[in-house]
Amino acid sequence: RGRERERRRERKCVLLFSAPRSTHEQIAPLLWSRIAEDKAKTVDIHKSVSEQIKRNFAKKMWKKAFTMHNAVSRMQKLISASSLEGGPAE
Repeated sequence: RGRERERRRERKCVLLFSAPRSTHEQIAPLLWSRIAEDKAKTVDIHKSVSEQIKRNFAKKMWKKAFTMHNAVSRMQKLISASSLEGGPAE
């Protein structure tokens, strides 16, 4: 019964109009107590967080390498096009 009351309060937080919306001061203690009693003591998130960080880093580096490859390819095309047109040689 207490859970349903908390959920109704949380739903009020996402309402468009501010009149029925709960304030941060009303909701924060509920959320922190739920985190403390339900998850924080039993869940070890180190493995999943470190895996996600590694994936994000790999994705970032791949995008960076791909962008650099495209930039170098475009520069090479510009250089070869300018040399064919009789532009200044390097």
